[in-house]
Amino acid sequence: WKNGEPNEFEHESIGDMIFFGMTVAEGTVYAAGERIYSSSRATAFHWQNNNFAELTESNGFASGKDICVANGDIYITLSPGALPHAGDIYIGGIKNESASVTSIVYWKNGELVTVASGALGSTSGGSIIVKGNDVYVAGVVDGVPMYWKNGNGVALEGGAGQVTSMAVADNGDVY
Repeated sequence: WKNGEPNEFEHESIGDMIFFGMTVAEGTVYAAGERIYSSSRATAFHWQNNNFAELTESNGFASGKDICVANGDIYITLSPGALPHAGDIYIGGIKNESASVTSIVYWKNGELVTVASGALGSTSGGSIIVKGNDVYVAGVVDGVPMYWKNGNGVALEGGAGQVTSMAVADNGDVY
């Protein structure tokens, strides 16, 4: 809806899509979500000016949960928490490596970077923030909530839990 009026996205498979995140930048509407192929297969996507782009292959399960745009760059995560970094495109998420292993990953300008891997069902992630030249990723590996700064992991104290979002202050404090 825009100011209470419905605006419909147009696509041949719109009924098989779930839109999770949306933002507006310079008058353009951007959205992120998942396109469902079956109960076990979905792709993460982003939508801009009625142009649809799948970000992952359709032989696994992925979902775009949040999106933001700054300085013309698009950032999409599987969990809320994306923040801009000028000149590059970062997409954070998870990738099923096998029937028993899931990896927390991000894509920088289309190149896959694996942050950590753990057991399927007890590993999740996707929240990503870029602050200066530092890349922060948050998630859970084998049931342990963690964040990584430039690939170096920090376990979060307090026991089991989920990491759904994070913030990094200008002084480098991680929340």
